[in-house]
Amino acid sequence: MKVTTRLGALLLFIFLAAVKPALSQTGPEVKTSLPPLEQVLQYLPGYHPPANQNAGQTGGAKQELVHPAAAKVYAFATADFPGAASSIAFDTNNTTIVGVLQFDPTTTPASPQLAFTLKGGVYEMLDIPGATASAATGINTSGQIVGFYTDSSMVAHGFVDTAGIFTDVDYPGGTGTDVFDITDSGEMVGAYTDTSGVEHGFLDNGGTFTSIDYPGASTTIAAGINSSGEIVGIWEDSMSNVYGFILKGGVFTSLIFPLGHNTEPIGVNSQGEIAGYYQDATGFLHGFIYSNGAFSEVDVAGSSGTELTRIKNYGAITGAFVDALSETHGVKGH
Repeated sequence: MKVTTRLGALLLFIFLAAVKPALSQTGPEVKTSLPPLEQVLQYLPGYHPPANQNAGQTGGAKQELVHPAAAKVYAFATADFPGAASSIAFDTNNTTIVGVLQFDPTTTPASPQLAFTLKGGVYEMLDIPGATASAATGINTSGQIVGFYTDSSMVAHGFVDTAGIFTDVDYPGGTGTDVFDITDSGEMVGAYTDTSGVEHGFLDNGGTFTSIDYPGASTTIAAGINSSGEIVGIWEDSMSNVYGFILKGGVFTSLIFPLGHNTEPIGVNSQGEIAGYYQDATGFLHGFIYSNGAFSEVDVAGSSGTELTRIKNYGAITGAFVDALSETHGVKGH
């Protein structure tokens, strides 16, 4: 584990939004919780979590110029699957929220993570054929849902759900595949593991797959894509330090929250606004929006950690937060 001493000081004036009450989770408390992307990636063969804090990160093909963080105010409502111990809202198309839940992580073995939807106030689990665990990570305007599942042999497969018809998405020659996002035209991005156990990002355009690798990275994950083909995600260096990236017009740009650690951009909308999260010097996670060259920090009031996963064209955001009891809640904000 590599920890630098360049911590510095970053003064942020943050206006915290109130959380509207919703159905509460009644399952056991989750005392330790991986961020949303890591909860999905842990099912890929050979995946390892990122190294802990690494301030002042640099590196990669090109460094994005950023301005100090500013306040961003949202009103939040929780999206918690009834009876689950933890819930994460990964995406929304304004009528349906998709995400992942876990009923009881304290059992041996722990209960599996399962994909769910929330539409019109009704929660449902996705019934994916052959799945032993699953996560729904993206949804487009027409209601196509993407994500991943693991089969009885613990092999990870991406999937796309079109009106209840499930189709596997597997990177050719890969040993495991996750799909994270889908555009209205059907382009998908995600991650796959090769036969050497290395994770790569990918783009699937109508069944034509393209591998995505940040220059010099040991791991690349493509997490979000917008209608113009701009892709965001994360990459790791040889010391397992994590950085964000933007891929636009074939050019990679590294994206790093000022003086932050483990910057992870997850979603991007058609205006180029990016949602994600980063770790501060004390180890807490904070959500962020990156727009027009500036970061805005986003935290749920009273939380001990906030993670954003998507920002939509109409301004909605999704993600998760950890409360004072260390329980993880799905959240949607405006």
